[in-house]
Amino acid sequence: MSWSPLKLAELLPLVAASLLWGLPTPGLVGQAGTARAETSQHQGLSCNQLHGGLGEGLKGLAQHCADVDNLLPDLTAGCAAIGSCGKTNNRNKFKPQPNDKTKFAQSGGCEQNLNCPEGTQLVCSKKYSTKVCMDIDLKKDAKGLPEGNFSYHKCQDYCRSRGMRLPTNNEWLLASAGTESNLCLYPDAVYPIKKGAPMNDLSVNQPLRVPRPGCVSIYKVRDMVGVLGQWVEGTFKNSKGHTRGQFNGGLWPQKASTIFYRTVAHGPGYSDYSIGCRCASSP
Repeated sequence: MSWSPLKLAELLPLVAASLLWGLPTPGLVGQAGTARAETSQHQGLSCNQLHGGLGEGLKGLAQHCADVDNLLPDLTAGCAAIGSCGKTNNRNKFKPQPNDKTKFAQSGGCEQNLNCPEGTQLVCSKKYSTKVCMDIDLKKDAKGLPEGNFSYHKCQDYCRSRGMRLPTNNEWLLASAGTESNLCLYPDAVYPIKKGAPMNDLSVNQPLRVPRPGCVSIYKVRDMVGVLGQWVEGTFKNSKGHTRGQFNGGLWPQKASTIFYRTVAHGPGYSDYSIGCRCASSP
């Protein structure tokens, strides 16, 4: 089937509207008041969703990828952009690698029909030369709550058992873009829930029984901020020669939690109730 320019112009608003009906549209970090409707008809939808929704006849139209990029905040600025650094170690930001653009272009960018496993979401940006399939939700326990007590090694093993891996820091930051901290935290929760509770006592996470439907990024990835910390790929040696890992996103009672929050104080064997697990894979 061929499509005339007139038919495309008539069809796109109708199809985009049906795709977007009922989906939440969280605000952007550092871009409050942005008129999203003026920026994009495809906000928050990934390339593979739009390819599938609009059909094979429209596969050549890659404008949706540019639309998502237009909505992205500056991930290279770190927490200084939103004034949340304080005295905490939360100066996290996107750090491009020299060959990112070349690798991204050679792999087809966002303009091909990319598929991701069930339960994951395609996160793709030409602006940041990054694409990844990211778990939509944190690993959950038998009751359906975000599960804590994950060490770096335990999370890594869990991801590998699914044929996946830990996300890189850059992939995690991109997937979290647009998540609003005030829609993720639990300001009314009393902390600590249990005084003197051991660090592996998951009953401390009782507030997580209340869902936070607005805690979602522009890529529709949930609970990236202020729920549980989330490990990212890679370890390093600190100034004392100790091996450390990094987990992002903060914790539900931690008011400083933002997409730029990181913790680098613990080794890869460390775990407690506040650290969860999210996996990624390459599309």
